[in-house]
Amino acid sequence: MAVENWTIKLECDGAAEGEKHVQIEMDRDEICYYNLIDLIEHHGYRAVDYLFYKKKDSLVLLEQDAEVMDMLNECESKKMVSLFVTKQRLATLVPTKSNKKPSISKPNKTKGDGDEVPNKRKGTVLPHVWDLPDGDRIVVRCNMLGQPIGKEGGLLGQFLGTIARNGGYCPVGAKDWRQVKKKNAKTIIQYIQTKFLYPRSCEKWIFKSIGRDWRKYKATLKKTLFNPKKKKSVLKKRCPSDIEEDEWEALVNYWKSREGKALSEKNKISREMKKTTHTAGTKSYARWSEEMVQLENLLDTQPELAQNSEGGVAWEGDALHQVLGEEKAGQLHGMGLLPVPKQVYGRRTHHFKDINIVSLEGSSSDVDTHMLEEIRQLKEHSRMQDKVIEELKNNQRHHENQEATMGNCAMSDHNNSQNHAVNSNRKVGSTVLLMTSKYPNKAHVAYATLLSTDPEAMVDGVKIGSQFYRVRIDHPITKDEPLVRPMPGCKNIGDAHAKGVSIAWPSMFVQMING
Repeated sequence: MAVENWTIKLECDGAAEGEKHVQIEMDRDEICYYNLIDLIEHHGYRAVDYLFYKKKDSLVLLEQDAEVMDMLNECESKKMVSLFVTKQRLATLVPTKSNKKPSISKPNKTKGDGDEVPNKRKGTVLPHVWDLPDGDRIVVRCNMLGQPIGKEGGLLGQFLGTIARNGGYCPVGAKDWRQVKKKNAKTIIQYIQTKFLYPRSCEKWIFKSIGRDWRKYKATLKKTLFNPKKKKSVLKKRCPSDIEEDEWEALVNYWKSREGKALSEKNKISREMKKTTHTAGTKSYARWSEEMVQLENLLDTQPELAQNSEGGVAWEGDALHQVLGEEKAGQLHGMGLLPVPKQVYGRRTHHFKDINIVSLEGSSSDVDTHMLEEIRQLKEHSRMQDKVIEELKNNQRHHENQEATMGNCAMSDHNNSQNHAVNSNRKVGSTVLLMTSKYPNKAHVAYATLLSTDPEAMVDGVKIGSQFYRVRIDHPITKDEPLVRPMPGCKNIGDAHAKGVSIAWPSMFVQMING
């Protein structure tokens, strides 16, 4: 069988001068993932280091044979591949016309044949995010549906728009977003993770957002630069300065094709059937919903934020200002078009004002990006549970006071003596009944063993406090009863029994057997 020699060019990141570039010949049948790993190990790297295939406009991470086969198929005509190996996880692309940081440039008004090109609005550039110092990350919170919220969520959405308009990541010549996602999803996520920290549940939203913005960008290009009456030769000369000519040519050919025209007509009909549109500006419905909840909670706890002793209708620090943050230039929350901030209160603008940024040592692969959000959610959950327990205790006290007022003092004294006796009998190691923490707190949910009543006792690394007992589930009655203090991988009574772990249960909902 004839030997088919291929040229392998390997660039070694961090190697000494003279050893940085390596070139060898290898039979095509021998080019596989494991032989490439042997190659980089021979030059001082390990199998856990990162091996990339250098395409025309990007770096593609090689992790299995299927990706190596795709690489060979793409380079079949040249019989040569360029590889790049590094000990650091990368999320960058080879600098090209398409994938470099966005810049604001003046479009050409005319092309060679005098054909005038309409002005095209430049998209958001966000240089302060693209130039974010290495190691800094913008922390993004998400709601229970995986949708980003807060100012950081809005900044992430704007940044994804710049990714969608960047030909190095999302080439406009592709016919379908699914093709782009299949080819570049890993590279896109790797780069976004160098700028943002977000829960894993957010990744689905990220790709949906980029896909939507990519389609909108192509629609804008078609609306401003495409004329179905012009010839292809004229339209191809209208290539914008930030798009590769071959990508633009592919896009024009598709618009002119029978397939492209048919899909365009179909989409026009679908558009006419749409009954509602997004009318909330650049802010998503998820962010508006979150802010309305914050506003209601804020007014419940601090009603003075809705009033002003001087009779003003808006002031810096009012409820809307605290929840919605700084207004857009020249606007005030809830006051229409005419009033300007200067008339009501002074303001300062900064790119990252009120944006949560953290500095990380090492690469983003060393950080479990969802941990910060989970910690925040656990703290919030614990705070809400403590609030519920306190309300229940207050209700119980109120009920006892009502009984005393009705002349049942003797009975109350008797009950108090009984309660004291029950509490004195709550000995460590005894069997108890757990009652549900839900109103009206009568249903039994499990038999358990009382392990500790000491407030300093620990459950999952956290002190139980004076309002909880440490118990172990012996026999669950209601397996799906949620834990008052859930733990990772342990959300309900059934989980706690299956794993045999101790849990914290409100002391007022622990009942002695025959007590």
